[in-house]
Amino acid sequence: MIPIEDTYKYLGAHFADTFPSPKCWDYHANKVLKKADFAYHKCSAFLTNTDIPIDWRITNFSAMVSPMYGYASAIWWPSKVLFDKLVASYARKLRFTLGCETGVNMSVICTLCNIHDAEYWWELTRVGFKFNSLRKDVPGVHHQIKRLLPDNATGYTKWSQQEQHGVRMQLAPNERPTNDQIKTSMMVWERQHWNTLGTASGSRLDKDVLNWVLNDVHFQHLDAQDQVIPSYKKPRYRLWLRNGDFMFLAKTLGGGNNFLSTECICLRCGLTHRSWEHIMRKCPALNDRVRHSPTNSAPVRPYGGLSSNGRLQARREQTPDLGALSRSKKDCRRQVKLLRLLVRRFTPKRNFDMAGTIVRILEKGVISRYYITKKHDDGLYRCFDPKTKTTVIRKVEKQYREGKVFIETRIE
Repeated sequence: MIPIEDTYKYLGAHFADTFPSPKCWDYHANKVLKKADFAYHKCSAFLTNTDIPIDWRITNFSAMVSPMYGYASAIWWPSKVLFDKLVASYARKLRFTLGCETGVNMSVICTLCNIHDAEYWWELTRVGFKFNSLRKDVPGVHHQIKRLLPDNATGYTKWSQQEQHGVRMQLAPNERPTNDQIKTSMMVWERQHWNTLGTASGSRLDKDVLNWVLNDVHFQHLDAQDQVIPSYKKPRYRLWLRNGDFMFLAKTLGGGNNFLSTECICLRCGLTHRSWEHIMRKCPALNDRVRHSPTNSAPVRPYGGLSSNGRLQARREQTPDLGALSRSKKDCRRQVKLLRLLVRRFTPKRNFDMAGTIVRILEKGVISRYYITKKHDDGLYRCFDPKTKTTVIRKVEKQYREGKVFIETRIE
């Protein structure tokens, strides 16, 4: 007698008796989450040890944790809620391994780590299942599955009707693609995927950083016959950089330390919000003396040296170049060093009395100018608005720590 159960297991895949409803795979998706959590828990002592090289930890994560998310992923397709939960679970574990905040963009993290995210592996297994497994000219159950697919409305069928891999690979009706064709198609898909993640409203990347993520050097190279092929010679950032430098670069480019946040004001000129293009190329105060005003940031060692008469000689400020990060280990470390100095200049001081100063405050994309007259005992500041000739009470100190206040000058 065959018992009637709510869920069944076949070849490692769990599904409910509500097939083809999307909820029939929710049980399997929850099992995937539990297995991934268990695997990460077993490896957590190694993965979260900051004394271990970052390359070793990422390799361990790719071998022990990532495969948990892709088992039988060619056919199962959970509901939208569980799908987002799986993506968030993978991203959270990878960020925690690197020591990054939640706001760091996954496209930057995966580019620096030279690994793929969970969605890439799901897409790859489905491409292989559709164009390889279902087109085998040998007896097997795949012929029965192929006949059933057009008659149902599963998540796989909907994906199969919308995907563009067949168009990119230019295959005949029953032709099976080569591994190089699949890799090339997935390279195009991944670039589009990173562009989508980089322009998402919740974690939008800076325009120049997104262009760096989508640079050809991270996806392809020319072979001996000058043909464009998926790259296996990608920059090895996780081998080139020390643990601290790697984490710093991921946070800075991915939006973890507000250095490139559009909600923060430029601490050089105080005229607009921050962006890579403005800070590195268009800021009107870029070519001023290198030593920044101590009222806006922590003291920084000036560039330049001593001239023949013994006077301090300032030279043009050296700004980091994103394109140089991928050239070599030496260039990569040098650019990170320059970026550290720049971020330090854009880091507000912890304790600073702003009474008696003229400041510019960025709020909701608008910069307003105030004269701070007095600090109250509760930490609030009395500010005079020269435009409206009125006095307002503001939390200037909190906004200053968030990078939204530029101190123009102090009136003695």
